[in-house]
Amino acid sequence: MTIFPEDIPSFATERLLIRPLQAEYLPFLEEVWAATVGPPMGKARSRAIFTLLTDLFTNRQGICWVMVERTSGQVIGTCEFHNFDSAGGRTDIGCEQLPEYQKQGYMTEALTELLDYAFNTLGLVELVARIHPENIASVALFSRLGFEEAKGVQAGGFLRLVARGDTGMDDYGWL
Repeated sequence: MTIFPEDIPSFATERLLIRPLQAEYLPFLEEVWAATVGPPMGKARSRAIFTLLTDLFTNRQGICWVMVERTSGQVIGTCEFHNFDSAGGRTDIGCEQLPEYQKQGYMTEALTELLDYAFNTLGLVELVARIHPENIASVALFSRLGFEEAKGVQAGGFLRLVARGDTGMDDYGWL
């Protein structure tokens, strides 16, 4: 049975603190979103994205976390579940990360923790990542985490990669 949480949990990994999205992180998130969503960001656009992401939880449609690098305290990215479907046991998963922290294993560390939470605590049976085909690094990341490409290209040109809780990778502990 899939459950939507009453509270957003925090997680700690070797190098990261994964915390619920809070207003105190907004100044740091402007930098993340400018680098990943694209400029011009500005305070009004950042506030709109922040509101959209916090409303996901309020409306029981998703959860957003910030990734904080432990040693520096720097917010380096976000991870989120969206389009949460309790009845179907599935959700979409997305992530953004500052370029200077990419290709160092931080996102693998964060997503491994969140996949375990999704499958073993929430009881989800399927997670979907929608990725631009040109984003080879993200396609490779999700593939390493056990996601497989679904047939065809999604509307808007996105690839649809799927991970299922019953076929997950033992190495990541979310079987």
